[in-house]
Amino acid sequence: MFMATRGLRTSAVCLPLAILAGVAGVATICQRTCAQSPNELRKILENNAPSAAELQALDNYFNNFFKKFKQPKSGDELPKSRKDYGNIVRGIPATTAHKHLNTLVLTELRTILMGRYPRVVKYNAMLMIADLNESDETRSPKPSPDAFKILLQALNAPAEWDYLKPAALVGLARFAEDGGIPKDRTAQVSETLLALVNEKNPQAGRNASTHNFLRRSAARALAAMHSTGPGNNVVKAFEDIAADSKARPTLRCEIARYIGALTYPPEAKVDLQRLANILGHQTVEICRQELDRSKDKGDASRRLVLYVLDSSNEGLQKLSNSADGDAKKFIYDLKKKVETLFQDLDNTEKTPDGDVASLVQTEITNIEGTLLPKPEPEPLVPAPRESRRSRPVPISDAAPAVAVRNTEVPPRPNHISLSNRQKDLPHGRVSRMGRG
Repeated sequence: MFMATRGLRTSAVCLPLAILAGVAGVATICQRTCAQSPNELRKILENNAPSAAELQALDNYFNNFFKKFKQPKSGDELPKSRKDYGNIVRGIPATTAHKHLNTLVLTELRTILMGRYPRVVKYNAMLMIADLNESDETRSPKPSPDAFKILLQALNAPAEWDYLKPAALVGLARFAEDGGIPKDRTAQVSETLLALVNEKNPQAGRNASTHNFLRRSAARALAAMHSTGPGNNVVKAFEDIAADSKARPTLRCEIARYIGALTYPPEAKVDLQRLANILGHQTVEICRQELDRSKDKGDASRRLVLYVLDSSNEGLQKLSNSADGDAKKFIYDLKKKVETLFQDLDNTEKTPDGDVASLVQTEITNIEGTLLPKPEPEPLVPAPRESRRSRPVPISDAAPAVAVRNTEVPPRPNHISLSNRQKDLPHGRVSRMGRG
């Protein structure tokens, strides 16, 4: 009897110990497969030989991440999720774990683009694709080739998918700036972007603000590619917008900067003095438009005029760097007068709000005196088109967004949500001149 009782007592003690040991074992496994913090995730991503348990930890975390991404409680959660993802991968090289995560992320984002999700979710998915890198090293990020294919396909998608194109253009501009556009696709990308830049009127169903943003984004990507284009088609397209008095001031001002971003080799034979003269006329025209507006609606906008002058100065500075002889002197003289007006206008003590209009009127007359007659726009020479056989077949698995119709109202990017021309200016203080 005594032996039986002792045996029961021993079993009663050993059973809880066994249970505790089992729980501890489960906890150890969970620690290996359930990363709880961004720092733990980063440690895994830095590993070029991750264990199966570590890869499972990544899968578990990001499966939950995308579950929330697909069903956000509010629109504010989506930009935060994209930012959180960027913080996790920032500085991570192209390790085995990073490649594993990229595959997982692209699979989830394709699922969103193919599925019946709200447009705000799809738009943010495209923005996330636009930010994807093969390597996220801080000094030399390398954009993802798989993401590039999706962005290009989205840009060529039917009009019903217009709401994704602003995000796709943001991505293509970044790819161009980071050297992520494959050389064998450069001509195709340039042709597609140039067609959008030359599209003056919005397509049916596209509002003017969105169209303006699309043209600006396409021009930004072309400028980042630095080429004047076949037959100088890119610079001619930019020149046409700068000379168009009916185009939006923000578009014309950004084009002035992009003109300065292009590279002008001697063999291109670009007339830099002509370009500078067009920028001068653009400056005078937009300032006069603002003076005319202020006669009926109050004081002229100091901020708008400073923005116009700063944009013009940036373009002129870069043109001056590429010019020589008489062209260089013409550009230098014009640039000096633009700088003088900017500096006087930027000094609020010297030029109070009530004196803005009179100062601008006087100084743009001086600028106008420097200019040559405004030239007629040169005809555009169509760029050689690739044969249909040479064009890549649309990648259905890489760009599935065109496969599903979604009738929900799309989100509008912050850049294009403001209607009047002063609110359409870039946010923040206008940068000062003299950047060299």
